[in-house]
Amino acid sequence: YAHYTQDIGNYCQFLPKTHIFRKSKGQIVIDGHVKLTDEEGNEIPHGDRFTLCGCGKSQKLPFCDGAHKEI
Repeated sequence: YAHYTQDIGNYCQFLPKTHIFRKSKGQIVIDGHVKLTDEEGNEIPHGDRFTLCGCGKSQKLPFCDGAHKEI
């Protein structure tokens, strides 16, 4: 795992490790600090742990809503 730093004023803060993994049904789990944006670079708000859709069926893209259960 890599440690990243974030410049905050006159000092750097070490950010916790980020863990990203894919589940068997395709969901992509993000646990840790990431910047999530759309194609135009607009930031998409999210929590510290969230799941991205891997099947393309979610009504809440880019987030998973459990639609993969119907596949």
